[in-house]
Amino acid sequence: MQLESLGLALNPCASISIQGGSEPPSFLVQAPVKGAQLSARVVRPDELPEAHDFLAAALIRGETVEHISEQGVAELREIGLLMAVDALPRAVHYDLPSSAQDDHRNGTQVLDASATCAFLSSEGFVELPELLPRSHVAELGRYFQALAAEGFLALDTDRGSCRHVAHNHPVANFWHDQLNERVTQLVGRRTKPSYSFVSIYVAGGDLKWHTDRPPCEYTITLLLDYAPLDDAGRSPWALKVRGRDGTIHGLHQRIGDALIFKGRELKHCREVLPTGHRSASLLFHFVDADYDGEMA
Repeated sequence: MQLESLGLALNPCASISIQGGSEPPSFLVQAPVKGAQLSARVVRPDELPEAHDFLAAALIRGETVEHISEQGVAELREIGLLMAVDALPRAVHYDLPSSAQDDHRNGTQVLDASATCAFLSSEGFVELPELLPRSHVAELGRYFQALAAEGFLALDTDRGSCRHVAHNHPVANFWHDQLNERVTQLVGRRTKPSYSFVSIYVAGGDLKWHTDRPPCEYTITLLLDYAPLDDAGRSPWALKVRGRDGTIHGLHQRIGDALIFKGRELKHCREVLPTGHRSASLLFHFVDADYDGEMA
């Protein structure tokens, strides 16, 4: 069976690695699926025999595969390696805005007022308006939404949530490192980055009340994108934080605004994202400099 006649093509954004330790070897196929998520499948001869034979022929025996059986086509489509031509994902590029086009505010070099630091120390959280320059926030929002749309992000449905996510994405980690000195100044002790997390919520997704794991001693959550905004230009979808006195604070961020809070101590949640809404946030987690536990 020839692919062209079926309107099918190999996914150009897929990656394939040979998994050792067995004979015949298995293959790990990671393939973005446009409009869905990043698929990761281990291809073994006893589970996906036709797909395995195709990969073994092409990657191990160096053969040109000109014809694929109907079952082979079905298996290759199942793992995201083969798809309709009009559904192929496109590569997404992050364009770093020129400083000449940017606004004057550089969020990584701001020294926060003593009142801001005192409020964080007293309450365990504080808002940080315009954390990063506006043009950079806009590009981050566009970039990560495009990654989700093209299938390059994993889909997380844990605990009723529904969101596309990326753990320690290189672009996110660049900004993570830039913010560490500011966090050190805010909390009054040396800190270090643990991990970053991209969170692109799908309508119907939520975030149950919870506290965070040890690598999340201090968390910055930055709103990259939201639509539709309310009349005041804020997200109507509140991040709720239970304060130290038991008061529940509903925080409505503008795009580019952030919150730093002690996520291991303060419970926080989001209710169900309404139909027709979209939301994208970037989370930066930090720990004290002498912390020696898990970092991911």
